[in-house]
Amino acid sequence: MAFSASRLCVLFVVLLRSTSGQEQLATEVWEDETAGNDIMPTPAPKPAKTPTTPGLIWIPGLPFSIPAGGRTPPPGFLFNLSKRGNFTFPKKQAESALSKAAFQLEKYFNLIVLPLSIVLNVMSLMVYLQPHRRKQSVSVVMSALAVADIFALYLNWSKMFTLWLDFNLQTYSAFFCRSVTFVSYVARSLSSWYILIFTGERLISVKFPLKKVTMVTMSRVRLVLVVTTVLVTISQCYFVMFMERRSTPHMAACGVASKYTALNEKIKFVMREIFGFLLPSFLTGVCNFFIVRLLRVASKKQIGMTGGSSSERKKEADNTSLTIMLVVVSTFSIIVYTPRSISQIIFDGKDKKTILDGAVDRILECMGILNHSCNFLFYCLGGKTFREDFMRMITCQKYKPARSNTITKSQVRSVAERVSANNGSTKKSENGLNAI
Repeated sequence: MAFSASRLCVLFVVLLRSTSGQEQLATEVWEDETAGNDIMPTPAPKPAKTPTTPGLIWIPGLPFSIPAGGRTPPPGFLFNLSKRGNFTFPKKQAESALSKAAFQLEKYFNLIVLPLSIVLNVMSLMVYLQPHRRKQSVSVVMSALAVADIFALYLNWSKMFTLWLDFNLQTYSAFFCRSVTFVSYVARSLSSWYILIFTGERLISVKFPLKKVTMVTMSRVRLVLVVTTVLVTISQCYFVMFMERRSTPHMAACGVASKYTALNEKIKFVMREIFGFLLPSFLTGVCNFFIVRLLRVASKKQIGMTGGSSSERKKEADNTSLTIMLVVVSTFSIIVYTPRSISQIIFDGKDKKTILDGAVDRILECMGILNHSCNFLFYCLGGKTFREDFMRMITCQKYKPARSNTITKSQVRSVAERVSANNGSTKKSENGLNAI
């Protein structure tokens, strides 16, 4: 669908217009993320007369009016847009101040925070995919985490953006109804599991610093990532089988088929909430506890110790800084996403209009978005090496490896070969002297 520049400008002006007291929402489409349903309350009754408000058009069969001008969007778009746009409705309903604030917060999150977060995650991915970083196991995991966050953010943002642009593929196509929602849920679950993987890698690095090179190899890390991705994808396949596109004279909705509702309620609690988030978050919290404890013990032992070269001390300090930064990332993920997951469990199946007019649900949804949005900021604040690589990337400078005083395996092997060769030549010379 092609849009002119003028139409895009008009759409953004409508979206950014502040909500006034004369413009109230007549009905809400409450999205139940846990069940995957769009729970639709009973629409307001059709008014007896066509509204006489200038500049508005009333469409028969729809319980609200739209701004005049331009072609008429499809009914499903209008019904869904009623919860996000600022339109005048014939029958006004009172909204609490908290509900209005939550509505504005969600709107600007979708317009500003989501696209900005996608750009920042792309930058993180570009930094971790630099040639000198590909050999590090933690960089591989962080790259996978950035990809999962990009998918989670992009699908959420594209769903809202296409709805605002008068063409919601998710609700008008059975394929997008299943695939878009399925990939979005898989990406969210993978984000939690990838955080657990790099937290476990840091725990091994702190607990067994000398064995870390042999225990955490690139092949093992890639194998763990592949197995985790496959298992999480399989765990969400039930959602594809249960979803369907449902149409009414006034709307098209993407939700769980009525005959699978009871079965879906039982499976989604285990697969989405427990396996998809609560289990990896609990294990991540346990790993963080042991990491912090080991770091405190190690810091006490290092007090008063001045041994070791400067390069070794710098390398150890960088490793500790990286560990602390990743602990902060994983802890922040647990803090911002756990309330949303708990609310999904507690309020599942209830009428969300009675829960502070849906304000709590919208605020927690915005907190869940932060789970995929703030990693780049933590990388820059807590990772000196990440900042250096990022500045080098945006300034198009080449990476120059620093000289290290550590001895590699190849250097040890070459020295051993030289020593054995010298020993062999010495023995030959001694045999020649004895023969003389």
